[in-house]
Amino acid sequence: MPSSIATSILNLPRAKFKDMEYVNDTQRTQFVRINVDSDKRYKPRCSNCGSPAPINRNGFREARDSGAFGHIVYLRFEQREVNCPNCGIL
Repeated sequence: MPSSIATSILNLPRAKFKDMEYVNDTQRTQFVRINVDSDKRYKPRCSNCGSPAPINRNGFREARDSGAFGHIVYLRFEQREVNCPNCGIL
């Protein structure tokens, strides 16, 4: 799937479609994992006050999304912790 189409379908602001994989794990659970990247054109912002802030650390998070075509769907994305000059670390 072309990334511009996937980005439009996902409608995730400030994120870009990276890739998608179909997973059949050892517990015989089948699901689709969609990996998205942060859009590097945007600076990280504090989730409390909205001010631009430097990144304190990065990590990845996975969240279950609504299913599609009978499959469980998970979104995997980078979660940033920022060091806000106004609010501290968030």
